Amino acid sequence: MSDAAGNGLATVNKYYEDYSCRARELKQQGRKILGYLCALVPVEMLTAAGFIPSNFRKPLEEAKETGRTPTEMVFERVETMIYPVGRFGEKP
Repeated sequence: MSDAAGNGLATVNKYYEDYSCRARELKQQGRKILGYLCALVPVEMLTAAGFIPSNFRKPLEEAKETGRTPTEMVFERVETMIYPVGRFGEKP
């Protein structure tokens, strides 16, 4: 494998292991980061408005570590009026 390919895979692995790392780097460069929860968010419109869209994945990673479901994590952190779609699932 060439050095360029090895470096590229190392970069991909870095961002995969620490999902918010790239968002932090871009924020340090002065870019506007906008986090979102729902898959229904029009990321194209956020990008066109000058934002870097970043999906919140921390609750999902924490759910895997604790054995709770992602739905339980949503119930704990998000108000009903903010994310009603996530509340149609099971109740903790």
